[in-house]
Amino acid sequence: MPEFGATSKKRLKTCHPILQKIFTVVIEEYGCTVMSGYRGEVEQNTLYALGYSKLKYPLSYHNNANEEDKSESLAVDAAPDNGLWEATEKQWFMFAGIVKGVAKALGYKITWGGDWNNNYIFNDQKFIDYAHFQLEL
Repeated sequence: MPEFGATSKKRLKTCHPILQKIFTVVIEEYGCTVMSGYRGEVEQNTLYALGYSKLKYPLSYHNNANEEDKSESLAVDAAPDNGLWEATEKQWFMFAGIVKGVAKALGYKITWGGDWNNNYIFNDQKFIDYAHFQLEL
């Protein structure tokens, strides 16, 4: 059975408990790596400047903090174990289906960066971020 490495576990702990729950189930079914959870101001704005994000800090779901001002990202960037750059589009779609299916089975809604408006029409996206999954509360 696949399991998260130390770095993925550390990154996932910066995410909302619901995302942690979802990805704990996902990893039991499909090998994946957590690439990003919570992002601070410098990291978020750097990714924005490089064109990897469309939102500046603090507008991204990755920038969420709870009442105690503790990082609690409402978004996670995760990739199939064969990697961010090596995964084929079919692998991304399969991975997204697993993540969304697990979330739904647990009673939660996830928006995926390959279908921002959740309409299951994939060629109407202006910005594709296959690794991005955000929790809709």
